[in-house]
Amino acid sequence: MRNHQNPIFKFIKPLVIFNFGGACCICKEVSSNNQVHHIDNNSANNDAFNFALLCVTHHRLVHKCKFVVKPNLSYSQRVFFQSLNIFLTIYKP
Repeated sequence: MRNHQNPIFKFIKPLVIFNFGGACCICKEVSSNNQVHHIDNNSANNDAFNFALLCVTHHRLVHKCKFVVKPNLSYSQRVFFQSLNIFLTIYKP
């Protein structure tokens, strides 16, 4: 199953976009075209800490140049993702 069809990813994606304020983790551009990126490039790993929000340009560059993006999360973002992970262990959409 492609990840875009995965019900867990469909559930998590808007929450990730909200948590990053819609801004690319690299250039801070806010756009409705920004994309959720799996940091470890494993689309089956839907741990909330495995996501970064990237603009289309940086998402393409990350995959092309094979560099790792590790977002600098604020305390509230870490709490949000930790809470999301706890929720997902209990509830499987």
